[in-house]
Amino acid sequence: MPIGLWAARLERPLTGQETECLTDLLPPGRRERLLRVKDPARRREPLCAYLLLRLALREACGWEELPDIALSSQGKPCFPDALGVHFNLSHTSGAVLVGLTDQPIGVDIERIRPMSPASLERPAAGLSERDL
Repeated sequence: MPIGLWAARLERPLTGQETECLTDLLPPGRRERLLRVKDPARRREPLCAYLLLRLALREACGWEELPDIALSSQGKPCFPDALGVHFNLSHTSGAVLVGLTDQPIGVDIERIRPMSPASLERPAAGLSERDL
């Protein structure tokens, strides 16, 4: 299976009904973990990441259901009953990313934030003109 990447930009909050429906789609362990997040607004990205994972699995593997998810010995999420399918997901405020393939994979998505002038000066503070 080639590496597949699925990404989504989230441009609005989820409605209560959407949140409830997406929560119901999660495997029980993931659902319990997500419900421990106190701020409901912070559940949007993880919920959408798992929805995107479901869509990726349907497209790439023909799976209609999200299989059980466990953590590997390295702490990465995995499908213990589908050893030939590897995934990783990432989310940041307003965006989610899913990677899917037949080999271990890692993905990361970050929101680009402007850097302050002080943070731009820090890396160069120890350099002399000769280093530049």
